[in-house]
Amino acid sequence: MRPRTDEILAAVLAAFEADIAPTITDPAAKSASLTMANLLRHVILRLAHEGDALRKDLAELEPLVLQMLQFFRDQTDAPALVATGAQIAQVEVPDSNAAIESKGLTAARDARLGQIDAGLIVLQQERTQLADRAGYHELRDAIRTYLRGQLSREEAWIVPAFVGARR
Repeated sequence: MRPRTDEILAAVLAAFEADIAPTITDPAAKSASLTMANLLRHVILRLAHEGDALRKDLAELEPLVLQMLQFFRDQTDAPALVATGAQIAQVEVPDSNAAIESKGLTAARDARLGQIDAGLIVLQQERTQLADRAGYHELRDAIRTYLRGQLSREEAWIVPAFVGARR
């Protein structure tokens, strides 16, 4: 369908920067207009990259959640981990291949990130007890690797949008 959403937003941004922003003289309004232009650029870039990034994110999250669940299940003498593992295992997540549209992918990613967050909290709380256990450091490294990848993917639509004039 034409025009696409990104084309509409690009036209809005171009009109805003060419016709509206140059007429603004109030310092606070000028500052707000720079922010608005940056946010429009951010949304345009996000539309271009988000779907692929969400699919890659889910592909990396799935084995990480399974690794976390296995580690938690193996800690039979750590009730907090066993309980958190049981809660994580109950969260239903749509299949990343079936959830093609962005909302479904976002919901799946949010559910998995919630599981990672819950697991991280318990890992942090129990770190003294767990530090010498097999798999603990590997799991923490896997979580860090995932987070670096996530930040790198999201950088594609954040950094370029906010380079240049801003408030």
